[in-house]
Amino acid sequence: MLDRLPTELLRLVVDATSHSIWTRKVTLDRLGLVSKSYRRASAALRDRVVVVSSTDDAAQVCSWPAVKRNLAETILLGRDTTDAPDAVLQDAQVNEMMGSLPRLQHAFVHCLDGSAMDLTGTTTNFCPDEDNPFRSPVSLSLRHARILFPFTEDPAKFARLTRLRLDLFSRDERWFAEIATEVDDDGLGQLLTTRCLPSLRVLRLSCSALPKVKDAFSRQLKLVQVDLTEEHLDENLKVLQTWVKHSPSLLCTFSHSASAGRLRLRCSGLRYALFDNWSPPEILLALQSLGDLRAISMPQERYRRRPEELYSLDRMCAEEVAGRIKDARIKVFDAGEADEDWINPEYAKLVAANELDAAPRELSVA
Repeated sequence: MLDRLPTELLRLVVDATSHSIWTRKVTLDRLGLVSKSYRRASAALRDRVVVVSSTDDAAQVCSWPAVKRNLAETILLGRDTTDAPDAVLQDAQVNEMMGSLPRLQHAFVHCLDGSAMDLTGTTTNFCPDEDNPFRSPVSLSLRHARILFPFTEDPAKFARLTRLRLDLFSRDERWFAEIATEVDDDGLGQLLTTRCLPSLRVLRLSCSALPKVKDAFSRQLKLVQVDLTEEHLDENLKVLQTWVKHSPSLLCTFSHSASAGRLRLRCSGLRYALFDNWSPPEILLALQSLGDLRAISMPQERYRRRPEELYSLDRMCAEEVAGRIKDARIKVFDAGEADEDWINPEYAKLVAANELDAAPRELSVA
């Protein structure tokens, strides 16, 4: 029966059970091991996704017949877990392999050791020039890799790229002062421009140093998610203010820290916020500081406990948080998974459906 399902319907089922492309690939591979009918049914979807974790994998892809290479639409470079050693790939092999996949649409780089790619150490060199192998996909995700963006005299155009996710937490701290002050100090400032990314509409940045960008670039974006840590938060909020001015639908994720409750979050115009593991008193302070919020996400499990399980301060603050959310007609959306491919899907639905004027969902305290 399964092999009679349309391919796209099977794809929707697999997508609904897996929050990231890496887990979806594992699901498809496991389906192929169940039986011949399952293998036939999932074959078309499996052939669309290529996993490359070693130089041998890259060489094998290059040796495939043209018919098989034409089926590949998504490439996964690296490994799906941070527990294992990072994958090591040669720069020349990556260029050759990417060029051999003519129908490639999406590229995901995860846990990649760039020691063999231009720079020494465990650093991946991402230069926005004509030789960059990632200029052809429409979606690009660079995560859990030490990435540097060297300056180039002639930055290239990534004309097809519409979605981009950059995990910049692992970058050297020495880049912070430069990136936070001038947009042209390194290749990241060159990349995040309308010249390099004229078609970009969806962006997710996970960073401890939020880069400044030109107004025209932030204005062209439809969906933006910025994930910040407590590091340099005051400086990042000042930069975030310029982003929000021209990207009013921006979602900012504030990760929890020991100092979270003592921080005053000031960013006028910020409408969407995700508070990662913040306590009720901390969220109450945030709501008092961020007066323009229209939708937030927070750890709901703290509010679903029985009253006797909450500390008295948490209890009082949880009640006040619920009251503020109701009075201000603030929506509450699901935090989702930490390992999502792109932006928070519930936030995307809120923006796309423009449901902010609808009655907000009430938050249960007891």
